[in-house]
Amino acid sequence: MTIETEESKKIFNVMRSLAVSSSISDFEEFLRISVKNLALLYGCKYAFVGELLPCGKKVRTLAVWAGSDFANNFEYDLQGTPCNDILTMKKELIPRDASKLYPDDLMLAEMGVESYFGAPLVARDKSMLGLVSVMNTAPLQPDAWSEPVLSAYSVRLAVEQENKINEEKLRVYQDKLESLVDERTKQLEEAHKDLVRQERLATLGQLIATVSHELRNPLGTIRSSVYSITEKLADKELGVDKALERIQRNISRSDNIINELLDFTRIKEPRLNIHNIDNWLIRILEEFEVPNYITLKMNFQSKTDISFDENLLRRVVVNLFDNACQAMESEGALTISTCISDNYVNISINDTGSGIDEEIMEHIFEPLYSTKSFGVGMGLFIVNKIIQQHQGDIKINSQQNNGTEVIINLPLQINN
Repeated sequence: MTIETEESKKIFNVMRSLAVSSSISDFEEFLRISVKNLALLYGCKYAFVGELLPCGKKVRTLAVWAGSDFANNFEYDLQGTPCNDILTMKKELIPRDASKLYPDDLMLAEMGVESYFGAPLVARDKSMLGLVSVMNTAPLQPDAWSEPVLSAYSVRLAVEQENKINEEKLRVYQDKLESLVDERTKQLEEAHKDLVRQERLATLGQLIATVSHELRNPLGTIRSSVYSITEKLADKELGVDKALERIQRNISRSDNIINELLDFTRIKEPRLNIHNIDNWLIRILEEFEVPNYITLKMNFQSKTDISFDENLLRRVVVNLFDNACQAMESEGALTISTCISDNYVNISINDTGSGIDEEIMEHIFEPLYSTKSFGVGMGLFIVNKIIQQHQGDIKINSQQNNGTEVIINLPLQINN
């Protein structure tokens, strides 16, 4: 009767320890409670759970009980250890002389291990996840009631370990999915912004064409009328000459504004021909009249031929050259240079003028944005569009009161 009672208590304690461990929701805490219960159940000094690393030759412990407290986790090689025999299903129990049977396992000798009892953690697909083991400094011989408990724990631990692995895979997948969704959302937002921008530009183009046409007719009439008045009053000395000159200047200014606006609607696909970019720039710059207070410097080092549309690129150079000169109201230097960088020709236009404010830089390529008292702010927008048509890009580096550098990158070879 006493023997049956003792056996019943043992069964109850074993089942209770497994039930208590299984009710722990935190994975790490579940492992720690499990190894402690197993050490107490078998009367062993050591117990641990380890995971098999992807290389298949090492184990990393997940929880370690060492006599009276938990120890730090560590990694170890399987070669020459009883753990290797557990994972290859060769052994489960080494009741005595464990250190002598595995002389290459120096850790066993350092810990004074005499006996070893372990079970593998096997996944649903029969792959090895790791192992659970108890070790003692004295011989170990589990009885009929306690021996199956380690296997029961190994099954439960394998389930928890596999669930943890699957949860981690799911988390990684969710993170990746969220990243893909965010990326796709940004792409759609950019596509929507681009579509709205294109629609606005198309509407703007139609408006410009209509308004320019309507303005040209009355401007022509005004110009003709002013010419007639000037001719009739030529010898009258009525003191209106300056007024008539102002009218002529403002007519010309209005004409320039209309032309600048119309340039927006006249940008066609580039007609590409091969030219030596250095020689071409020299010819273009010879056409300019540089103000006397500005020193022009040229340093052309690309010495290469590329494909570009002469008329379109001329508009770019003229616009940037004019901007640079206008930025220097007093003595300054304007440097234009070329060089090869990677697969691009770099054209640099550098002035020592007043520079550009940081706030303005954010809007500098937007249509109809201008800080000048004249013009309508289409110049740099058109410049940027032409460079993009040539599969290049344009960058502007500037600091207020410290000059501006414009860098144009044109590809050595344009893709069809």
